[in-house]
Amino acid sequence: MKKAIVVALMALTATTGMFAQGGPGRRGGGGADRTPPTAAEMVERRVARLTELLTLDAAQQAQAKTIFSEEQTAASALRDKIEAAHDALQAAVKGSASDSQIDQLAASVGTLQGQSLAVHSKAQAKLRGILNS
Repeated sequence: MKKAIVVALMALTATTGMFAQGGPGRRGGGGADRTPPTAAEMVERRVARLTELLTLDAAQQAQAKTIFSEEQTAASALRDKIEAAHDALQAAVKGSASDSQIDQLAASVGTLQGQSLAVHSKAQAKLRGILNS
């Protein structure tokens, strides 16, 4: 059992490394002809990777797609808010804002990042639920 887990983790690490290296038409490759994947494509890839590693059945795949799609939707809404909060904080720093203003803006960034972390953590918990059922 431990050996299977180690092999799965090694495979996941190797796969992650390959994606991180980039190349033509891939992230990090700098190719002008590349278009980023859509949210649906990212969900499909994620489910396919998990299916390969964990041998998900059709019902688990469908549930995982729903979980990850909902996660993408919630995370996307937060991403814009986080970016705006970061921009406001940067502007305050450049504009020599008071310490209390910077504290307030930084706390706002932290709150939004916490909400984003909660979205991702809830999706992981739901996925674990379908794997253990």
